[in-house]
Amino acid sequence: MTWHKNAEGRHGKLGAKGDKGETRVVEKLSSMGYKVFNPQDRVNQAKKGIDVIINDKHKANVKTNVSMVENDSLCAFHFVEVKANETKPGWLTNPRYESDYIIAVSESSDDMYIYPINRMREYVQRRINRGDDMKVFKNGGRGFYANLENLDFVDRLEDIAYTVGDEKIDTSIDTEFFMSLVKDSFAVS
Repeated sequence: MTWHKNAEGRHGKLGAKGDKGETRVVEKLSSMGYKVFNPQDRVNQAKKGIDVIINDKHKANVKTNVSMVENDSLCAFHFVEVKANETKPGWLTNPRYESDYIIAVSESSDDMYIYPINRMREYVQRRINRGDDMKVFKNGGRGFYANLENLDFVDRLEDIAYTVGDEKIDTSIDTEFFMSLVKDSFAVS
């Protein structure tokens, strides 16, 4: 199989959407003063689920799948993939993925969100335990829609750091703490 350095080459139109989201995230984080690396190799992108590395240590997977809806309040619906198909885990439950964070991007607006992947795993596990219905696709893929505006562990990307004078105060969540909360044994039946 030929390896294409961009997602568009690997996945067509959906991949192109992902490439645009990654580019926007790199630009946004760079403008906020973060050092951002966007690996384009097969191991990081396809096997480890790493789209960007922030400040040489925080690994994030970018998902360009947020739908913004405004009714009485703002809603940011984000699809969280539990299973990719009947036999493969989704990006949330894949034990090979090494990302600490998910950065969820709206294709139709400037809205971007960041959250620790393990906190979303906890949230999804609670929904599974409650018996909430998952969205199921023809290929057997399944997952939940989550309104990112209503989850206390989700931040807007522009809110993760505040600049005071020349000093940047990082208010992002402690990755090591959350990694200890949920082990790689997270499983979905």
